[in-house]
Amino acid sequence: MGKNSLNQQQTIELNRMLLMKSNRIEKKVYKRAELVRINPKSFRDAKQIAKELKNYNAVIVDLESTTDKDATRIMDFISGVLFAMGGKHKKISERSFFLAPIPDLTEKFSNNLE
Repeated sequence: MGKNSLNQQQTIELNRMLLMKSNRIEKKVYKRAELVRINPKSFRDAKQIAKELKNYNAVIVDLESTTDKDATRIMDFISGVLFAMGGKHKKISERSFFLAPIPDLTEKFSNNLE
């Protein structure tokens, strides 16, 4: 073991502290999160969706105004963003999706999805 290596106990303690910090951050994010509706016209609008997710806002994306090709590209891109953030998406209708950067937001905004 090198002199900069952590022993097992130190690793466990570090993981516990990181988890506690993560839980506190998620609670703050949950309280201030908003629900944003975006109707992209083309793939260029995917950046706006990603910005809202990076700001920890939930997004309803309506792909009715996009071509099939752009809708597929947008959802592929956004799926990558959500995967990197640990978020998830839920299909609302054939071309509408609810996007949550943290899973708890699905419950917070579930009344808005019906």
